Amino acid sequence: MKAAVARMEVFEEVAWRNPLKQLPGKARPFLGGIEWAREPDTEVAKEAKMVLRRFYCGEREGRENDTDKLRAYLRSPNEEMFIVWGDVGIGKTWFLRYELELGDYSVETGDIQAGIIDMLQSWPEGAEESAYTQLCPILDRYFRQVCERTENALKLYRQIQLKRRQRNQDDREEELDETLKGWLLMDDGPERAQLLLRVLEGITGPPLFIVADNIDKTSDEDQAQLVKLIAPLLRSSRIRLVLPLRKTSVLLRDRFAGLHEHHFRDMTLTSLNLKEMLRLRFLASKAGIDLRTTPPIIDGGKQFTFPQLYDLIFDREVGELATDIAGTDARVVLMLAEQLLESNQLKGLINIRNPEYVLASWMLSDTGEVDPIAPFLLNLFDSEENPPSPGYSLIRYRVLEYFVEEGEARPEDAYFRRYFLRLGYSMERVKEVILTFLRSGLIFSRRGCTPESIEKLPEESIGPLVITKTGKAYWHKLLGIMWYYVTVKRATRFPINIIGEEELNEPPYKRQYVTHTKFINWLKEEENEERLRIRRWENSHGQMKVSLRQPFADARRVLWHAKEKESSQKNE
Repeated sequence: MKAAVARMEVFEEVAWRNPLKQLPGKARPFLGGIEWAREPDTEVAKEAKMVLRRFYCGEREGRENDTDKLRAYLRSPNEEMFIVWGDVGIGKTWFLRYELELGDYSVETGDIQAGIIDMLQSWPEGAEESAYTQLCPILDRYFRQVCERTENALKLYRQIQLKRRQRNQDDREEELDETLKGWLLMDDGPERAQLLLRVLEGITGPPLFIVADNIDKTSDEDQAQLVKLIAPLLRSSRIRLVLPLRKTSVLLRDRFAGLHEHHFRDMTLTSLNLKEMLRLRFLASKAGIDLRTTPPIIDGGKQFTFPQLYDLIFDREVGELATDIAGTDARVVLMLAEQLLESNQLKGLINIRNPEYVLASWMLSDTGEVDPIAPFLLNLFDSEENPPSPGYSLIRYRVLEYFVEEGEARPEDAYFRRYFLRLGYSMERVKEVILTFLRSGLIFSRRGCTPESIEKLPEESIGPLVITKTGKAYWHKLLGIMWYYVTVKRATRFPINIIGEEELNEPPYKRQYVTHTKFINWLKEEENEERLRIRRWENSHGQMKVSLRQPFADARRVLWHAKEKESSQKNE
């Protein structure tokens, strides 16, 4: 680069601790999940209903159509199962729990009788014990509604049994008393559940809807065992089974439908409005405290409330990036929001609107380790409809490198244009990246031009542009994060084979990870493509004496440092 320009000075960051981390849970947004109760009428169940009622978001792409399809089945289930298809994290569990327990046609309104068995608590060991233990309180609640209490249902069932045996009245009453005593002393479990299922068949009453949730979150072998476990429910003429399934679980559906030739109806749950879901979470804490009226958080001389922070996120590119990364997975967008509120990498709450700092907070933990959120980012870049050709993924890295090394940029200068044309990047694409950095506050215009005005100007009328101290700090930070080289929306063609997957022994039973060696090799390939473009350009236009950093070498140093740190911690 030009020798006349001063080289980059060392910039020392000022330590900053996120003030939001100090707030207790009752004074911050609820960004977690609900602890679902194993029994429907416990304190845990009541709290779950309260949280569900407070934070349930009914805004979906299909709006009321989703609810109408489910309610049509609940009003007239016939002899069929019902399947709710949906992508991972789209909200199948919340949808079914809310509509069956609290909706306008639900258990709460008295229109239906329903219960939910969480199969995550029922495998791989002790599946029968766990599943039927969860079923018992559901059947107890059903009998309370139909017969006032379970004892009455048991008594009626036993009377019917004895009457069929045609014994005399005295013998029947004596045997009835003895049998009832034994039944009433039984603990919840498979034996009692089987008894209550027989009672359910022997008395008159409305259908009982049973949701078998999370049954698809296991291997094919375990799924086959769980289908056999649920089979007795399908044999009951009173029970209607509801299954929330991923779109890929067609084989699981066929296994259920094949039992006793059961027919089924189904629906596909449409995408949740993730922004609206998060807005509700930023308005109140889990304890129900209105976050609009709590004292503001003070940082950098500015005051912030959580609703204001929500607006800062979704008024700009950060909100779009968060929802793009999450796709239809509500759990991912909640994880992204939680990480923002916990991270010290923002270096100021005002930076919550700054995509560059937000990316740093997502990718780098406060301990300096690479965060496991990286695979979500990589999947996003790989899923672009029209990804660029290989070898064009380093453009943001190169643009920011130019600003750090040169101090300022004058896009009207021949040197600037030759520099990027030599690398193979068009001036139009370079301008797009510059606009991103302008909006993020990493660079500024000496002429005082806004990003909006610069967007309308030709490339030769943009400059001069200068990097800020924030920009330099960000550059130094990102040199310690290997993921920086692929955080380029609409500019990265990321090879999916870099993402590996391993089996786990507990939920979620699968974990994605990034193969470091393949990642480094991919960066080498990207850089080699750059070198080929440089060689072709210089053959036609002459050589330029420019020293470029090696992204793959930077990333390798990061990984090596992480391994050394991990080894040191183990030795300690």
